[in-house]
Amino acid sequence: MLPLILISSYSKKQKNKAKRQKEEEEKQKTNDMADDELLDYLIDQNHKCAFKNETGKQCKKTNALYLRACLMCGKKFCFPHLQPEVHDCDKLN
Repeated sequence: MLPLILISSYSKKQKNKAKRQKEEEEKQKTNDMADDELLDYLIDQNHKCAFKNETGKQCKKTNALYLRACLMCGKKFCFPHLQPEVHDCDKLN
């Protein structure tokens, strides 16, 4: 009877180990997906004009070729909002 208990406990350990490995693999997959989504978000934000008006609405111009970086703050703006006086540059004062 004793060998049967050892065999069954050993198989439980294997099952638990396999279950933990599967959970870790799933967790890694979700972390990878989150990283991809974060990169997509950052790329999307990098291709938008950073100007926000008084009401908080953001400029909708998104063409990467149309955007230029402000020489003072480094944020990207479309041509109409590029001047530091227009976008109330933080480093202007």
